[in-house]
Amino acid sequence: MLASSGGAEGGGGGTGDGGALRLFFSFVPDEARGPLAEVGARLALCAGARRVPPENLHMTLAFVGEVPSAQLPAVLQLGRSVRGLCCSIEFDAYEYWPKPEVVVAAARVIPAPLEALWRDAHAELARLELAAKPKRLRPHVTLAHGVSQEPVLPAERAREALLMGLRLAEGVHADRFAARTCMQLDRAIDAGIMEAAVEAGYLQRTPTHLIATAEGRRRLDALLPRLLL
Repeated sequence: MLASSGGAEGGGGGTGDGGALRLFFSFVPDEARGPLAEVGARLALCAGARRVPPENLHMTLAFVGEVPSAQLPAVLQLGRSVRGLCCSIEFDAYEYWPKPEVVVAAARVIPAPLEALWRDAHAELARLELAAKPKRLRPHVTLAHGVSQEPVLPAERAREALLMGLRLAEGVHADRFAARTCMQLDRAIDAGIMEAAVEAGYLQRTPTHLIATAEGRRRLDALLPRLLL
């Protein structure tokens, strides 16, 4: 998808001075828009922060920048000519970037076909002398702009929920954990560490709960940093 921005990534179409267009190539994560929008809505943001509307959520592949209107046909042709293999992108982390003042959903694993497509797109843009290649690919979807203070992200909520829940005899209820943190319990913890802790008698896992044994509660401060992803 080739889109134009009026100054902020994901904004409406617009033109710069002299009829120039501010362009970027992006993917539209249709299946992920609902879950991403839900997570964005649950973030505790500071005053003045702006959540990205669900219809504007996207992952930028290449930021082109200001392009004279006369060069638009060449950019469109570039978009039609660059092709990549099909792949899945998993946005499995949430990050605060203080310099651009944004909160993003990020992909910690970059599929090889996506990186190849990113390289090819920037090679073609460089051939047209349109965009400099960034140092590295950082797949992400921006959830909020104008975030001047670091919010409480799901990972920190997960840590707090586990720390509090595992100190209780009933343990951590998986559904309540997901409702509070916007993360599935099994996606927030290291499966290998959990299995080792269960075998050692520090944890118990049921279909609905993760429970620390009496011995596990005594070792919780040491166990929790290893247990969390």
